[in-house]
Amino acid sequence: MKTLFYISILLFGTYSFAQTKPVDEMKTTQIKTQTVEEDGKLVTKQVKVVTEKKQEVKTDPSKSGQIDAPMIETPTKVTKTISVNTNNNGRFKALSKITYYTFNDHVYGLQTTNTGYELSRKVNNKNMPYGTARRTQNKDIYVITTKHYSGVGYFNQNNDFIIEYYDKDKKMMQQQSLTLNTH
Repeated sequence: MKTLFYISILLFGTYSFAQTKPVDEMKTTQIKTQTVEEDGKLVTKQVKVVTEKKQEVKTDPSKSGQIDAPMIETPTKVTKTISVNTNNNGRFKALSKITYYTFNDHVYGLQTTNTGYELSRKVNNKNMPYGTARRTQNKDIYVITTKHYSGVGYFNQNNDFIIEYYDKDKKMMQQQSLTLNTH
């Protein structure tokens, strides 16, 4: 048993040194049982919420090569997947997936749909509808529609969601960069 323990530590250590970019990952799963009414009958359903947080680990570049170099803040990608066990058979069907981004201290959610994303904005810890991002034939470009503006959106190399639109008041093109949420 002791030998197996040492071998697993050796393998894990080898794996962790082989990473090209160190990433801090956390995954939590919550399963709740809820009773809902369907066709006039009370039915028990299991709801599973999987929250994944990923953050690249970086140190201060001015202190590179030092053993105790201070870490610098990097964006955290937070993704929640909500699944339901409809037949109480242990198999969960994913219903929605939402990723959170920030811009000007506001938190926005991009919830996956068949045609792109539904945009929401967190207000008082509740997701409020904000707009839509519809996928175009060029699958990298989205048509953005909100009550304040219309424009285009795309993901850049850092996986930030960039929105470009025309501001009628300023009479010029504007750009918003939604960065992955750090919460």
